[in-house]
Amino acid sequence: MIEEKVSEHKCPACGKPMVHKSGRFGPFLGCSGYPDCKTTLKLDKQGNVLPPKPPPEATGLKCYKCKEGELVIRQSKKGPFMGCSRFPRCRTIVSVKQLDHLKQLQSAGQWPPETLEQAEQLLGSKKAKETAKARK
Repeated sequence: MIEEKVSEHKCPACGKPMVHKSGRFGPFLGCSGYPDCKTTLKLDKQGNVLPPKPPPEATGLKCYKCKEGELVIRQSKKGPFMGCSRFPRCRTIVSVKQLDHLKQLQSAGQWPPETLEQAEQLLGSKKAKETAKARK
């Protein structure tokens, strides 16, 4: 048996002590109450606890692919982006730089568009530019 090293941190969910563990993504802290409590905390390279990811921020824009979800602002390693709230069922991704443009389109009644081709034209995607060149 491997001896578990107890940390000074308490579980944010149940209050039990957190234990140092190692997994395929490196070291982390896990609740000593496992399997009843499955709370984990990520550690950085120095062993400090990382803050949890912020929850997705609502934009009020409808998803143009599934027509059911809403585009929300999420954080990634490369920075913020907009994705569908129905992820993983809908994997729509839009640049956060388009936010103001899409809000203007929605207030004008042009968002969400009827077809994917219209959406690509409104977003100025590479596909729309390529198909426009092919038609000429």
